[in-house]
This record gives sequence, C-alpha cells and structure tokens, in this order.
Amino acid sequence: MPYAFCCHRPANRGSGLIDIFELAADRSVEDPVARVVVDVMLKPEILDPQGQAIVGASDRLGFSGVREVRQGKRFEVEIDGEAGEAELAEVRRMAETLLANPVIEDFSLRVE
Repeated sequence: MPYAFCCHRPANRGSGLIDIFELAADRSVEDPVARVVVDVMLKPEILDPQGQAIVGASDRLGFSGVREVRQGKRFEVEIDGEAGEAELAEVRRMAETLLANPVIEDFSLRVE
C-alpha cells in the first residue's frame, strides 16, 4: 500500500526525510500478503440521512437523475500469507465484531 506521508528520522539517525520508496522497500518481496476488502453498508430498512443529504445536494449542484444514495464504508485488511478459508473466517469474525454493527449494517468480503 503506498504511503501518503513522510516520516522524520530521529535526530541521531541522520537528517532529512525517509523516502516513501525506502519505506515500501522494507516489505520483503518473499512475504506473501493478501488483501481482503470488507464493504459495510446500512441495511436497506435503515434510514440513511447522509445519503438523503447527498441526493438533495446533487440536484442543486446540477446532477440530475440521482434517485437514491446509500452511504457505506470500505475496509482493506492486509493479512500475512494467502487468503484461505481459515483466514477469511477470521476476517469475517473481525467484521462482525469490530468493523460492522450487525444490528444496522450488512457487510461483504472479497479478496483483491
């Protein structure tokens, strides 16, 4: 995953910034990493005030034909190794307990 920031080195380690390419090079090419995407959306029966606000604003801003907008969240979870059944079950458990509120939200998983 690209880094969108730079870090300052401690004063005793040199002067200047760590290059983002140096940070990326720290990850070993031999270590396989899988990315699991978790999409979280409000359940259809739950009112989405942010989506309604976007629909109202879109018409005022000249975007015609927008009937409905539903707001959601996307999480990208990188895991060590391959994304097998056991790993996906662990990410699913994480989504159920940490990433989504199962009372008002649904979620889906996919491997990228």
